[in-house]
Amino acid sequence: MTMRCADPNALARAALVAGFVLLSLWLVAPGVSAQGATVCVIRVDPAAEGDAAAIERMLGGVAVVPDPGYYAESMNRGLDPTGDMAMQQLVPPLGVTMALAPVSTDGQQLWIDFRHGATGAGLGVEAIPLEGGYIGAQGQQQLQALVGQKLQMVMGGGGPSGFTGGESASDMGSMDAEAGGEGDAASGESEAFGELAAELGMGSRAISWPTAAGRDSADTGSFLAGGVRARFAFGARAGFSFGPEFAYQTSIGHDVKELHIGGGSYDYVIRAHRFEAALVPRIAFDDDGEFRLEFALGYGVRNLRPESHDTLTPAFSVSGPLVRLGLNIPLAGRALRVQLRPEAQWLASVGEGLEQRGVQSGGLGYGFEAGLAVGVLDPIDFHASYRMVWASYDTRIGASAEDSESFLMLGVGRAL
Repeated sequence: MTMRCADPNALARAALVAGFVLLSLWLVAPGVSAQGATVCVIRVDPAAEGDAAAIERMLGGVAVVPDPGYYAESMNRGLDPTGDMAMQQLVPPLGVTMALAPVSTDGQQLWIDFRHGATGAGLGVEAIPLEGGYIGAQGQQQLQALVGQKLQMVMGGGGPSGFTGGESASDMGSMDAEAGGEGDAASGESEAFGELAAELGMGSRAISWPTAAGRDSADTGSFLAGGVRARFAFGARAGFSFGPEFAYQTSIGHDVKELHIGGGSYDYVIRAHRFEAALVPRIAFDDDGEFRLEFALGYGVRNLRPESHDTLTPAFSVSGPLVRLGLNIPLAGRALRVQLRPEAQWLASVGEGLEQRGVQSGGLGYGFEAGLAVGVLDPIDFHASYRMVWASYDTRIGASAEDSESFLMLGVGRAL
C-alpha cells in the first residue's frame, strides 16, 4: 500500500488564503460591544437623517432599535424635539437602554445628546470630530467609546432617574459659539492611533547576472500574492506624529519550470517575499490629518528561495537600510486619497547564493509605490497599490547584475 502525503504547496496556499480571509473578516467586523443593551438614534430634525443613519451603522455589537417617528410625534404634541420635556415624554416609551440624538453640527464637530432610556434624563451632550463633514475613523472610535461609557453609566446604575449631568440640547447656542476654539485644541491633542491591513493580489520577481558564457537569469513570472501591513503612530493626527510601520508580502504556492543543460525540465516551488520595518515621522497639513508628508527610515529584506536544493536558480536574500518619502493627497477628504511613495535602498548584503555567482554586496535599489484609498465605510479602508522596485549590483565579471520586483495588490484596512 502506498501512502501519499498532502501537497505542502497546497497546504501553504490554503493556510495563507485562510489567514487573509480571517484577518479581513476581523478588519471589517464592527467594534462596539455591550451585551443586552438596546439603543435608539432619534431624529430631532429631518436634516439630521444622514448623521443619524451613519451613527446607526457604526454601532455594531449593540442592538439598534429604529426610530419610530420621534420628530413627528414631538411636532404633534407641540414640543421642542431637542427639549427636556419632549425627551422625558417620548424616550421612555421606546423601551431602549439609551437614546442618542445628533442635535447640531458646524461642519467640524457633531454634537450628540445622550438620554437615559427609562427616563429621558440627560446623560450629557458630547462633541464628535468630523473629517470632511463626515464621521471618520477618529470620530467613530470616540463615538464607540462614549456609547460604551454612557451604557455602563445607565446599566451600572450611574444614571438614576434624576440624573442631568452635562449640558442639555437647549444649551447648544453657546456651545456653537465656542466650537471653533475647542475644535482647534482637540485637533492638536496627542493620541495613539494606527491601522492594520490585509492584501491579496499579484506579484513578480526577476534577476539576471553575467557569466563567462553570457548571462543567466531567474524569473518567477506572475504569482498570486498575499500581504499584511501595520502602522502605529503617536502624536497629533492634524499635526506631527511618528511611529513604526511594518509590511510583509509573499508569493502563494507558485511553481516554475527549470530547463537543464543536459535536456529535460522539472517543476519546483519557488517563494518570493519581502519584509520591511521603518520608523516614520509624519506631518499633516490639514485638520483631518489626511494631507500629509511622511519620511520613512528603516530596513528591508527581499528574498527569492526555491524549495528544492538542486536547482540552478540561487536561493538568496538582499537586504539593507532604506529611505522613503511619502505623500498622502486627499481628493475628497477621507473618502478618496492618492498615495505616492518613492524610495531608495542600499543593499548591504546580497546573500551567499548570489555571491557564489560573482555578485557583490553594495548594490543600489530604487523604486516607488502608488496607491488609491477609499474610506467611505468608517473605520474601514479599501485600497489598491502598485509597487515596482529595481536594483543593480556590481559583479566580479564586470557587467552588472539586475534585479526587479513588483506587486499589484488590493487590500482592506481598519483604523485603530
